[in-house]
Amino acid sequence: MDDSRAWICCNPESCLYLSSGSPGTGRYDVTCTTFSSSPLVADRVMVIRDVGGQITQNGVSNLEVEVLSGGHKWPNELDKVPDDVFGRNDLWWLGTGFLVPTKTDGIIALIDADEDTQDEPAPTYDITSSPLITQEWFYHHVSFVDADGDGRKDALSARAYVPLDGGPISAQMVWHKHPESGDPLTSTWEEFPLFDGPDAGFCYYEIPLQNGLTRYVIFSTQYFLEKLVMSWYDGTSPDFYNLQHKVLDATPEERYFDCELADMNADGDLELLITANSDTNGKLLIYEPMRNKDWPEGEWKNT
Repeated sequence: MDDSRAWICCNPESCLYLSSGSPGTGRYDVTCTTFSSSPLVADRVMVIRDVGGQITQNGVSNLEVEVLSGGHKWPNELDKVPDDVFGRNDLWWLGTGFLVPTKTDGIIALIDADEDTQDEPAPTYDITSSPLITQEWFYHHVSFVDADGDGRKDALSARAYVPLDGGPISAQMVWHKHPESGDPLTSTWEEFPLFDGPDAGFCYYEIPLQNGLTRYVIFSTQYFLEKLVMSWYDGTSPDFYNLQHKVLDATPEERYFDCELADMNADGDLELLITANSDTNGKLLIYEPMRNKDWPEGEWKNT
C-alpha cells in the first residue's frame, strides 16, 4: 500500500478511512467520520492510531478510539494534508455538509492533529466560510495543487447545494487560494469557481506525456447530474481556466460517486475505476480508454 488514503466502507451513519500515520513508520491510522440525521446532534471524527499495532498487542476487541475533531455538520471525506502544503505532517483536511436539515451548510476544515490529545479534540479551522459567501455548499473531496503558479499549493474541491424544497441544484468545481500572508489555518482561502457540474466526487491527476508536457486532468463524478466527465489541460503547469471537457458517460439513473485511476487488468495502461449507486443497487464500474495514447480523442468503454 502507498501513502494515499483508502476508503474502506460507509454505512448510513459513518465512513471509515485508512490513512498513513507517522512518515516512515509503516504504521496506519483508521479514521471514521460519524454523522447523524438529527438536526440537534453535532458530528465527530474518530481515530484509531496505529491500528495494526493495537490489534497485534491488544486484539480487535480492545482498540483505543479517540475523538480527533468534533462539532461538525455531517463530516464526509477526510485525509492527511500532504507534507509539502504547509511543511508539516500532522494536519488533516475534512469536507462537511449534506442533504440534512440544519447541516446543508458545509465547509472545508483543517484539523491540527499536533494539538490533539486523548482528552481534548484537535483544533479545527474553517478555511472556506466568509461573510462574502452567502450560498450554502457541502464539500466531500479536496486535492492540493498549485493552481496559480505562486509556489503555494491551493485547495481544489467540488461542491454542491441541493435545496430541500426541490429547487434547482447548484454544483461547481472550485479552487481556493492558499493565502499569501498571515496564518493559512486561521484565514479564509479566496475561492475561484472553475466550471459547473461537479458536486461531490472527483479525482485529480498529473500525468507525464511523451511530448514532455503534463496532462492535468480532473475526472468529476457528477452524482446529481448523472454524468462522468473528464476535464484536462496539457502544458507545463496547470491552467484550470482553459480546460477542455469530455463527457465519458451519462447513463440515466447511474449516480457516479468516487473515482480512481489504476491499472485494473495489469496491461500497463490506466483504467478509470468508478463507484456508482442508484435507488436499487451499487456498482463498481471500470472504464477503459480505447486509445490509451490519446485519451481526449478516443472513446472510453465501460468494461
